[in-house]
Amino acid sequence: MDEKQLQEMIDEVTRGKKFDKYQMEQIRLGFEYGLSVEQVQTYTNSEFYNNQMWEIRKGFENGLTMEQVLFFADSKFDGWQMDEIRLGFKHGLSMEQVQVYSDSKFDWEQMDEIRLGFKHGLSAKQVQEYAKPEFDSEQMQGMREESESHLSEITTHYKGELGEFDYNRSDFVLLQDREGKDYLHYNEHIGNTTLDLPDGITNTRHMFDDCFLPDDFKFGDFDTREVTDMSGMFENCSIPDGFIFGNGFDTRNVKDMSCMFNGCNAPDNFVFNDKFVINDDCITEGMFEDSNIDDLSQLEEPDLEVDGEEI
Repeated sequence: MDEKQLQEMIDEVTRGKKFDKYQMEQIRLGFEYGLSVEQVQTYTNSEFYNNQMWEIRKGFENGLTMEQVLFFADSKFDGWQMDEIRLGFKHGLSMEQVQVYSDSKFDWEQMDEIRLGFKHGLSAKQVQEYAKPEFDSEQMQGMREESESHLSEITTHYKGELGEFDYNRSDFVLLQDREGKDYLHYNEHIGNTTLDLPDGITNTRHMFDDCFLPDDFKFGDFDTREVTDMSGMFENCSIPDGFIFGNGFDTRNVKDMSCMFNGCNAPDNFVFNDKFVINDDCITEGMFEDSNIDDLSQLEEPDLEVDGEEI
């Protein structure tokens, strides 16, 4: 948009209200990023300091829904508290999980300990044992780390959109995307270097999204023959040197590989195994976009595109 249109939008949301130059800058940045009038109006309130406005604006820029942003768009939360709530949603925590610490009686450091407990795979019951205002952040940290040290002893049964299976809490964390859909994510905090795939899982989307895999990371019993969705599986993932898919990684039944390696950083010697195939009806949109994987000679997919050029 041109400067005239931008100023008209700013005038529309600020009419009759007074803001300092720092607050006005956040309003301007929202429109420049492409936020809607409704989204910018969410924080066009003189009760918000500019750092609170920044957190609300970043929530929308992170792709959070209006419902998620309204969870923390409240002047009772300072900017640091808003940041913890925003990060919870950004990193896949559910509404129920974020709600546990979305209370102004917790300072941001206490919120951080509660959020990390969920992010690292603790159950609601385990987190609630220390999610109490009478415990300071150091006490919470000690209780959290004690619970996390026993994660390998905990197996959880899952039945839902990802299939029906049992998984170990030290291997995986159950998260949700912006639409509230489940995905099983590698527990990067624990960082187990040999990973087995749960028997019965049919959807591995976003499993290693945003992960920095350990140097000696490898697949153990990782049989993907029943998997139908691998969308975003290695999105923005850093894959270590020497990593191989192994004999169990089979894509013959996969119907969705969209953004599977989007933004992925793979080593120079990265190769696909002979069971990595792309079916004619498989969704491949953005599969290798913004990744450094450019040798696709092993794949039989004539219409696949990298950087806008047909291979």
